[in-house]
Amino acid sequence: MSADLLRLLDRIDQSLSGGQLERAQSLVHRARRVVSRGGGGGGAAAADLARYQMLLERSLRVALAKGVDSVAAEILDGMLAIVEARRGFVGLTEPDGSWRFVVARNLEQDDISNPEKQVSTGIITEVIESGEPVVTADASGSVAATESMTALQLRSVACLPLHDEETLFGFVYF
Repeated sequence: MSADLLRLLDRIDQSLSGGQLERAQSLVHRARRVVSRGGGGGGAAAADLARYQMLLERSLRVALAKGVDSVAAEILDGMLAIVEARRGFVGLTEPDGSWRFVVARNLEQDDISNPEKQVSTGIITEVIESGEPVVTADASGSVAATESMTALQLRSVACLPLHDEETLFGFVYF
């Protein structure tokens, strides 16, 4: 990667950290120009740059989004693009221990109707109760596969808790 591009990425990071969103957007456009004129290197470096660019653009969209639903949708769309999952869900927990979906999307960024029928609720419950992530890399034919995973033909599942230092407030499932 060129030194110019690395400097731009550092300046974008500083702008985002300082809350200067318009400045960061301007720097992203400059980084695109550097890449388009060949300043980003070739091969693996170009692929790395494309991933960094996508992460920066997603970060800007999240920073500019207003409201929980918008932020959750932006985060989920970014995660689905990075991990190339077919679908994903963000949920929030309620004080009584119940939970609800905030956003449910597929890789094409379309909303999913009836999300509760597309997930293993047992896995979500386990994550909420334990506060620990559950990742099943290949559940096909595995003893770890739950009845709902088999019925939904889910091969791999990741459910990650969302929490601050003290409180679990939600989950991401893909």
